[in-house]
Parts: sequence; C-alpha cells; structure tokens
Amino acid sequence: INEYTRLATRVDGWESLLVGVNVLPLVALPALWLVWRGELSGIGRTALILSLPPALLLSLMSWSQQRWLHVACALWLAVLVGLAALISRAPNWRWTLPRRLAAGVFLALVLLPYPLRAGLDFWRGQTGLSRENIRQFALRDLAFWLRRHSGGDPVTVLAGPTTTAELVYHGGFRGVGTLYWENLAGLRALSEIYGATDPMRALTLIRQHGITHLVLPPWGAFADEAARLAHGLRAGETPPAGAFARELLSPEGSLPDWLRPLPYRLPEAGQFKGALLLVFEVVPDQTPAAAALALARFL
Repeated sequence: INEYTRLATRVDGWESLLVGVNVLPLVALPALWLVWRGELSGIGRTALILSLPPALLLSLMSWSQQRWLHVACALWLAVLVGLAALISRAPNWRWTLPRRLAAGVFLALVLLPYPLRAGLDFWRGQTGLSRENIRQFALRDLAFWLRRHSGGDPVTVLAGPTTTAELVYHGGFRGVGTLYWENLAGLRALSEIYGATDPMRALTLIRQHGITHLVLPPWGAFADEAARLAHGLRAGETPPAGAFARELLSPEGSLPDWLRPLPYRLPEAGQFKGALLLVFEVVPDQTPAAAALALARFL
C-alpha cells in the first residue's frame, strides 16, 4: 500500500516535491527560530509553542509512513496562520526587505505549485477523466448494482484486496481480504480460497467465512498473487496450475455447481471494451440443473 511506504519514495524530483509533498512543514524553521529568539511573547507565544509538538510529531510519522503527510500539513497550516497573526501584533517585529522576500518566496512555493501544474495540464490538453477515475465509476456502479440485486440481504464479498475495500466503501458490504495490517487473517483467508486447488476446499472456506459473493474484475483480480501466496511462492515465480480463482478466470476452466454467475455488464467505456467483470453468487445447495440454467441465462 503506497500510503504505508516512506515519504522519500514519493519524491523523484522538484515537481513531485512541490506538488505531491509541499514545503509547508518548513514553516517549522521560522517558528522555532522566533520561539528561541523570544521576540514573541504572551499567550500567543504559548499557543505557538503548544502547536509545534503535534505538527513535528506527525511530520516525523509521515517520514516513516506517507499516509500521515496530509494531517501533518493541516497542523502546519494552523501553525502558519497562528504565526502570521502573532507577527502582525508583535511590537518588536519589523518587516525588513529580506524578511518580505523570504516570506513571499515561501508562500509562493506553498500555494502556487499545484495551480500551476493544473494550468499546465490544461494547456497540454491533459484534461478529462483519467483511467483510474473511470475504473472508480465502474466499481461504484457495480456496488450499487449488487446492492439492488441482493435487496436487504447481508452481503460479504470476496475480491482482490483493493476491490474489496472499494466495494465495502461504496456498497456498505462486508469484505474478507484487504491489505491492511489489521486484517492479516482476512488476507490469509483470501489467499487460501483463491489459491485452493480443490473447489470443495474453497467452498468449505467460503462457508466458514460467510462469503456470499465473489467478484473478479478484469483488473487486479489477485488470482495469480493469491495462488503464489497460498503455495509459498515468491512474486516472480509461476503461479501453480489449478488454483481456484485462476480456474474461474480461465476460458477452459469449469464452474462449480455451487456458484451462480450474475450478468453484470461493465459501463460503455473504451478501456472496458471486450472486458468481463465476473460476479458469482454462492449457492451451496444449488442443483446441477439449476446451475446449468443459471449459466445459460448468464451466457
């Protein structure tokens, strides 16, 4: 998960530093300098001193995991506003030319990079929805469609880790496998089910975890990754043949009678042309005749 990586992995040049990270935390330097010099006094100085530790702490945490960066910048923004208010009232503070220039350059580096980047993108014709935006719309549409199909019945989905999190958010479903560290048991269950070489073993685990639907999108299905994880293989190694999810995705694979395919159609968009998003309802007691009828309706 990108948000769990170090902040340094987000910076690969000046543009990523100014636009993707921002230099707002550098406000710590003048704030600490003014506190140390003692040019500010009174309740305002005390408030500034109290506002610095949480901002510094969150900045250190974001250096370890970049997910804390937005919270840290919000805290530094409060420090910046408070510092400006204190300086404007300080009787001994003088806005000399070097100080004005330094403040102007700093504010320009904080406020201008993102609007300039957006303007350049517009000038280059890089406007409209990105592929990721369209994919998100498709997942939201799927979540609403699955909610309507299930009615008021509870739904627990099994999908790739990212898709699971998105369906939980958009549809209000329960999910099993996500990449968050708190859900290691769910990720292990996902890998065991998707990587199972015996469909009955997969069904046993599915029933054990109360899973009602399987979702296999044409992107990030997690079938190969789960097959490797289930059999102790590394990322570069060939996934084992016969894994449950890989069989479902294979045109030559067989569909167990206890899975009912649901006819969901992806939205009409160029990037989905010829793609199929598979949704299966778990029906453990379905007869072979009913399974054949459901497959015929799906096709």
